[in-house]
Amino acid sequence: MLKHKTISIIEVDEVIEPLIQWLNKFTGITTLNSCQGTKEQLPYVMFTCSNLITLRYILSRLNRYINSCTSLGNNIASAEVQLFNDQLSFCIRFHCQELPSSMILETIPIF
Repeated sequence: MLKHKTISIIEVDEVIEPLIQWLNKFTGITTLNSCQGTKEQLPYVMFTCSNLITLRYILSRLNRYINSCTSLGNNIASAEVQLFNDQLSFCIRFHCQELPSSMILETIPIF
């Protein structure tokens, strides 16, 4: 059977789009919801992950990013685990308007 190349068409906020694209390239990731933030709400991304190796990699990259942002203070993001439609979901909430780009996340080494 011949397989065709497919594309995803999703609507996401412009500022958070690079982070969503970065997350969605991993096996087992499904992004559920996101927001680049407003005056009343800080940025966040909510996703599910069916692959524990992928989840560990993503969380370690985000942790390295958070630890590298000492100029922004110690509390720039938090991670939450929630139950969403009988499935564990993960929510990364950023406590500042500065979001990591996919380039930054890819280049931070994991030790």
